[in-house]
Amino acid sequence: MFDRIRRTVQSLRGRRPAENPLVKVAGTIHEVEVDVWRTALERQGIEATIQELAPEVAPPVGRPTWEVWVRLSDETQARLILGLSGRSVIRLPRQKAQE
Repeated sequence: MFDRIRRTVQSLRGRRPAENPLVKVAGTIHEVEVDVWRTALERQGIEATIQELAPEVAPPVGRPTWEVWVRLSDETQARLILGLSGRSVIRLPRQKAQE
């Protein structure tokens, strides 16, 4: 019994969480818009995963919704390409107001 537990623990120790997981960068109810986004990202070398949510679970109810997912390492660049700020991915120094 202890051998089986020991083997299970050893196998779990060898697993690492995904180092570069997928993150959602955008969502829309317009199919044309998601196609434009995918094309723009692919032209810049970013692999985008498009996920369509079923109308039953996607708001507004009865309309399909699409989400754009990219790798975490590409999130900042993808948001810039799509013109989205999201979680403030750009950190720019601000000039102080002159008094």
